[in-house]
Amino acid sequence: MRMTRNDLTELLSSKGLKPTPSRLVILAACAGETIPLDVHDVAGKVGDQVHLATVYRTLEKFVTVGLLERIDFQEGKFRYEFVHAHHHHAVCGNCGKVEDVTDAGIEAIESHIKKNSGFLVMKHTVELFGLCRNCQQRTHI
Repeated sequence: MRMTRNDLTELLSSKGLKPTPSRLVILAACAGETIPLDVHDVAGKVGDQVHLATVYRTLEKFVTVGLLERIDFQEGKFRYEFVHAHHHHAVCGNCGKVEDVTDAGIEAIESHIKKNSGFLVMKHTVELFGLCRNCQQRTHI
């Protein structure tokens, strides 16, 4: 998603955050991506403009206020993704490719749980791990 500096400033302000230069550049790096980034990916995008410790703190602050989602692909690190339409991820265990996945069936499961047990699901995450089409072809699966 391409956002202007004014869009980013308004977004930060709407979450009660001062739009500092560091926050603006970090948010721009995340908002412009289609796949979740880890801390070092973000640091690479912002370069020398922001110290690595600031990148860590800012990403976590953005998660706290709901600008980013923290995602765990079982790699021993977290990735961060700009909050947009709810979706899940399919991760190739061979090449690391990440694809967004949407499926109304998961929401139907939530509805079924609420109807049968009264339990209201407030949030869920689903990460699917396997092989992408290219890796399947290369391994003849």
